[in-house]
Amino acid sequence: ASRATLTYATRCTAPKGVSISKSDCENCSNYLMGEISHLKPKLMRLLGKVSADTFNPIFDGETLKDTVGHINWLGPWAYMVVESPEYIAHRGSTDTYKAYFKNAYSFCYSASV
Repeated sequence: ASRATLTYATRCTAPKGVSISKSDCENCSNYLMGEISHLKPKLMRLLGKVSADTFNPIFDGETLKDTVGHINWLGPWAYMVVESPEYIAHRGSTDTYKAYFKNAYSFCYSASV
């Protein structure tokens, strides 16, 4: 079955103009991990820096830039960090973003794209 689910690193909304903090993410991490365990995703797409920073301990010395667009693993879960759509629209290349999607599709469905 094909499905996509959107979830968030936190369960609360930061006030306008205030960034989500690492402690906000840590406070919600048990809920997030429970949700991921329940969903059993083939691949998690982490959109943007906050999402990637939530999983930061597993970067093992790599920078965020090193992990973008590649399949990585967090225990039994595969994930891919991608820039936020807003970042891509203003600074990035849509061709790069398309390549990330092709890589993710190929990983999930073992198809040549």
